[in-house]
Amino acid sequence: MDQFQSGGRTAKKGRSDREERRDRRGQLNEGKWTKTKLPQRKGTHRLTDPAMTWDIYHGLAYVVGGAFNLCSTCLESVVPSPPLLMMMPGGHGNENPNTNYMNGRGFWIFYLLVLGGVHIILLSVPVSLFSVAWVWTLTHVGHNAIQFWFLHWMKSHPWITFDQGSNRRLTHWEQIDHGVQYTPTRKFLTILPIMLYILASGYTRYDKIHFAINTLSLASVLIPKLPWFHKVRLFGINKY
Repeated sequence: MDQFQSGGRTAKKGRSDREERRDRRGQLNEGKWTKTKLPQRKGTHRLTDPAMTWDIYHGLAYVVGGAFNLCSTCLESVVPSPPLLMMMPGGHGNENPNTNYMNGRGFWIFYLLVLGGVHIILLSVPVSLFSVAWVWTLTHVGHNAIQFWFLHWMKSHPWITFDQGSNRRLTHWEQIDHGVQYTPTRKFLTILPIMLYILASGYTRYDKIHFAINTLSLASVLIPKLPWFHKVRLFGINKY
């Protein structure tokens, strides 16, 4: 009988040791959040135990964090990470947007649509002065005047840039594609006035007055585009 009782006490003592070891492991898993033992109350469910509740929260956070990291890894494998310039403030991802915002084919289509729309509006004006010949001349001259002012007269840029002011004395044309010649954008902006000049000359039947006006207008935007006039200011005009 004594042996049975002593064996029971030994078994009871063994069970209490296992419980203590389990509590110690739970306390170690909690890390630095708590240094006090949180024993399980008798008569309560395991889910209501504070130590078990913290383990459940920790496990859910681990699962959610792992899923988020997995999704981020998948996205990075599909979409490449943006370059360093994309992190720059100012609402754009380029050191100087003047260099390449005209390179898109969408901008070219928009350019042509605006030009064609203005030409159709001028043809629709119910005034005898706006004949077909004069409308083509006005379209050509007006386009070249705006292009000369925007590309060859204005300097610097309206953007928030990080170029240390190196482009503040350059015209818009000189900033396109960082000054590289014969790029697709430069060819497009050069060919368009020439095509307008050919169409205007044809629709005006090569009238002397219209021909002289259109030729001078074409020269005003074609000469500044030549590589030999890159960063050149004739007679110091518009130098500063």
